[in-house]
Amino acid sequence: MSVNYCSVVCLLLCFVSLGFADYLSLDGNEWIATSFNKSIKVEAKVPGSIYSDLRRAQVLKQDLLYEKNDVNYRWVAYDNWTYERTFTVDSKLLDKKNVNLLANGIDTVSSVYINDQLIGKTDNQYIRYVWDVKKVLKSGQNTLRLAFQSAPLYAKQQSEDFLQKYNYKVIPDCPGPQQFGECHAPFIRKMPASFSWDWGPAFPTQGIWKPIGIEAFDSILIRDITIETIPDPKNASQWTLTVNAFVESAPNQQMDGIFDIKLDNNVLIDKQKQTIKSDGQGKAKMMIVIFITNIQIITWYPNGVSDNTQKLYQLNVQIDVNKEVSTQTKKIGFRTIKLVQNPVKPEGLTFFFEVNSQPFYAKGSNWVPTNVLTEDITPEYLRHVLGSAKRANMNMMRVWGGGVYESDLFYELADEYGIMIWQDFMFACSLYPAHNEFLDSVKNEVITQVRRIQHHPSLAIWTGNNENEIALAWWWNNVLNYFVDYRKLYVETIGKTVAAEDPTRPYLTSSPSNGLESQSENYTAKHPDDWRYGDTHYYSDDSHLWDWTTLQSPQDFPPVYRRVRCLTTYTHSECI
Repeated sequence: MSVNYCSVVCLLLCFVSLGFADYLSLDGNEWIATSFNKSIKVEAKVPGSIYSDLRRAQVLKQDLLYEKNDVNYRWVAYDNWTYERTFTVDSKLLDKKNVNLLANGIDTVSSVYINDQLIGKTDNQYIRYVWDVKKVLKSGQNTLRLAFQSAPLYAKQQSEDFLQKYNYKVIPDCPGPQQFGECHAPFIRKMPASFSWDWGPAFPTQGIWKPIGIEAFDSILIRDITIETIPDPKNASQWTLTVNAFVESAPNQQMDGIFDIKLDNNVLIDKQKQTIKSDGQGKAKMMIVIFITNIQIITWYPNGVSDNTQKLYQLNVQIDVNKEVSTQTKKIGFRTIKLVQNPVKPEGLTFFFEVNSQPFYAKGSNWVPTNVLTEDITPEYLRHVLGSAKRANMNMMRVWGGGVYESDLFYELADEYGIMIWQDFMFACSLYPAHNEFLDSVKNEVITQVRRIQHHPSLAIWTGNNENEIALAWWWNNVLNYFVDYRKLYVETIGKTVAAEDPTRPYLTSSPSNGLESQSENYTAKHPDDWRYGDTHYYSDDSHLWDWTTLQSPQDFPPVYRRVRCLTTYTHSECI
């Protein structure tokens, strides 16, 4: 089948993530985890965490969730654990011009050594780290060691340093006493709920929670792909597909690449030559705009919204430089998304989504981490839960801001089942330190995660945080620094980064929020739970949850801050 297209290629400066080259996986059971004083040494598994390793070794003999074991086993989180393994490197791998250690997820604060040489440090669970290790690796046996710091103790030290330097507190210091949790969670970029939540215990993990390995290449690799799909306003069967390929090579290189792009078995770009120029960090962005006219595109819709199924296409992007080929393959869908906020009388704004210009009624739920240890979440379990949501006629799920950015499989299943994702960034029920070092880390986090999941048609909206705007309005509203820090983080850092990385979707600074009305009030509305605008959070903890009639009408619904105050003070009389 032939395709008429016109392509435009642009070169821009960028950041990082994954493609393919020679790859040596360092996952598996060949790791050893050791306590700080070396009194405990156990076999360890990667990906995983120290709690799982100690559980397998029977150092922790009971189930983590049995009775008070969240407290009884807290000593694990207070120790500093070291993960170490040996591995063999073939000399052919070291002959490559570029050799990196690629760590897709490290939880959380660590120093990383190869052959006893420090190659980097980590302090953000949500960042993908890439380090040049060509000069420290050797042919034959090598040693990789990650020396972790206790997450609660690190967070405590960061909190004390912040107070001494800036002379004000980031609040709340600690969760309510009923949670038996850990304090100062805002000072470490790891799953907030791992320090406890009102629905779950504290297990502040340490470990390598995503795949890790050595990658090697000579010329170039594709690290990430993002896309945009735009229909022709005059012909709904014709679409424009924009492909952004984020590539890496050696710094300040200019090379000729040959591009091939396929959509399923349809050739979109055939051996098109382009010049690639990398920046001082070895990064470049290639943007290819393709007009698709002779393929009958089937649009993607949420579950139950259209007779169309959740049609997915396989997009294959390939770059050949000096006969070294790098490829990325993603499943994508063709659809548009719009958040409609139009004025209504006598006062207010609509707040609903349109997919492919068709309004739909969003039905779904809030997704919190399904296990305190991410390594215990199996593909079968994810398929069961999301499949159950589809069969229950759900078409939207909110990935809540106190957990983690979910696995690739989670978003793939959401695509397959037609469940649109309201995606929070991982900030919840707290203020955060908005100094430059923290903001730089958050920017890197946003770039990592947006580029990782942006191509999924199920992804509907980005949101800066969970309940922090309403927290400012109702009980943290007496300190000017809090408002300044809030805007630095959610408007100037996250908002601007999302706009640059993914202009295809709406972004809200918070949930709940008054949407455009909050924006008109400099992103911090006086009443961000106003039913006339935006979204709201409904809580009715003391009602019969299987009785749908307990859901009150908007005019009778109490302000959400009643629940937020309940979360903070933990006095039962305020919760009922």
